[in-house]
Amino acid sequence: MWPVAFTRCLYPLPLPVAFTRCPYGLSGSEENPMPNQKPNQLAIKPSPHQVNHSADDKQSEVGVIPGDWEVVTLGSVTSEIGDGIHATPIYSSTGEYYFINGNNLRNGRVVITDDTKTVDYLEFKKHQKELGNRSILMSINGTIGNLGLFDGEAVILGKSAAYLNIRQGISKLFVYYSMQTSLVKRQFFDGLTGTTINNLGLGTIRSTSIPLPPLPEQHAIAEVLGD
Repeated sequence: MWPVAFTRCLYPLPLPVAFTRCPYGLSGSEENPMPNQKPNQLAIKPSPHQVNHSADDKQSEVGVIPGDWEVVTLGSVTSEIGDGIHATPIYSSTGEYYFINGNNLRNGRVVITDDTKTVDYLEFKKHQKELGNRSILMSINGTIGNLGLFDGEAVILGKSAAYLNIRQGISKLFVYYSMQTSLVKRQFFDGLTGTTINNLGLGTIRSTSIPLPPLPEQHAIAEVLGD
């Protein structure tokens, strides 16, 4: 379960900003990130501590949000969104670089197993993506929405793994937690393609909307959700 209810309510906590003014809730888990539900079954859950809207609140395309928030797309808060190679690399049993896909992303981490294949340095350099400390990885084929925070792992990505490089001036962790909300899941669900295997396209990811607070509030929300 998620660490706290990421919902629109005001808690009297000693934080520099009202971190719980978020207009949507976290639900579910990464073990089942994209259930086979109709869109109306992924409705935003109300907070058990719901409060009346402030006079400063405003209506937006994602609902009522605080007046100093804005609605942005994932494409606008990233410098690049891409996916891995759509081919099979040349494996090397002695290679030191791992070839990962969406099934290697679990609970915010890149998970390497005994079955994860490896490639050599030349193959790694051939298929290397521009990943860094502002990169979020996500599964986009089959199982949708599993996330991993890139932490310098020596990897190349397969086609079922996407990467989002978060811009400077935006909290990477805030975006990471936003990508786990019912609001974002519903947009991902609505954009799925494929008949037998679900696929989430890069265009859908780029156009997905999230409410964005001022930067200090982004950091405060991410800090609380990370506890």
